[in-house]
Amino acid sequence: MRVLRRPVPGDARPVGCALVLLVFSAVFAVAAVPSLPRVGALLYLLVGVAGVLLCGAGLATAAGRFLARRPVLELDDRGVRLPAPWPWPRT
Repeated sequence: MRVLRRPVPGDARPVGCALVLLVFSAVFAVAAVPSLPRVGALLYLLVGVAGVLLCGAGLATAAGRFLARRPVLELDDRGVRLPAPWPWPRT
C-alpha cells in the first residue's frame, strides 16, 4: 500500500516565491548591461547572474516537490518505509 500526499494551495507558495526572486534577479542582471564596462556594473551583473542560477534551481526544486507524486508512506511485507522527498533518491 502506498500513501500519496495531495497537493494543497499552500504548497504553491514556495514556487511563487522562487518565481518572484527569479524575476527580480533577472531584472537586477539586465539593469547592469547598459553601463557594463564599469566595475560596479560588472558586480551587479555577476550578482544578478548568480541570483538567476540559484533562484532557477530553487524554482525547479520547489516545482518538482509540488508536482511530484512520490509516496509519503509505503507499507509492504518488509515493513514500513518513509521515502525521501523528490530531489533525493527514495532509499
